[in-house]
Amino acid sequence: MANYREPQWLLPNEKNLAMPASDATVGSGLAEDRQSLYSMDFDGSNDYIDLGSPSELDFETGEMTLSCWIYSESLSLKPILGNSNSALNSYQYLLDVNRTAGKITFLMKSPANFSFVSNSTITANTWYHICITRSGTTSNWVYTMYINGSSSDGATASTTINPPATETIAIGRYGAAGGYYFQGKIDETAFWNKALNQSEITTIYNSGAPGNLMALDEDNRPIAYYPLGEQARRGSEWQFPNEVLQSQ
Repeated sequence: MANYREPQWLLPNEKNLAMPASDATVGSGLAEDRQSLYSMDFDGSNDYIDLGSPSELDFETGEMTLSCWIYSESLSLKPILGNSNSALNSYQYLLDVNRTAGKITFLMKSPANFSFVSNSTITANTWYHICITRSGTTSNWVYTMYINGSSSDGATASTTINPPATETIAIGRYGAAGGYYFQGKIDETAFWNKALNQSEITTIYNSGAPGNLMALDEDNRPIAYYPLGEQARRGSEWQFPNEVLQSQ
């Protein structure tokens, strides 16, 4: 598994530290340190992060997990992440807010359509941890959605559909297709080439205070990790590092 580099630049560090004493004037007031309390804000108009087309992040073969934190400021149809071509008539997987009223939806296409929606509804301007796992084999893929660490709030569905080859993947819109953009905040986006179990997802959710994914044991580290709050660099465009691959 990949090793991680130590953060070299963080947003104001005092906000990432536990409160050292009851009369302290700096620190977050949390019971323990966090990797980051920051996220990226998407305006719902044209903001997105292009991840390219890495085959490691597709759902075409093998087990897989994707995880992210979202804070949606709108309950109209908004993409969280996914991959598609420029015409949006070919996609591998999409993760949506409010395709079904107030719920999270996960979709695939190959060439038939497969989708399932969360059991619970979400509220605008509230943080949620969303996790999708894929386990099993090509004869019976099992997809499970967890919301805030709970599969009962999420959903489970089975299919034999295998998605098409990877299209352009993006955070905050449908890959290469424009027209729909996320409005709100997204943080701690990560991918694994295994299906995480309930205990591992509970650790990541950490009762609503995101755990440090870089502190996971070696077997449970993601294959791609976009914290979205630290080590971003501004040129003609913002660049966000993948903490696993050490690239932007």
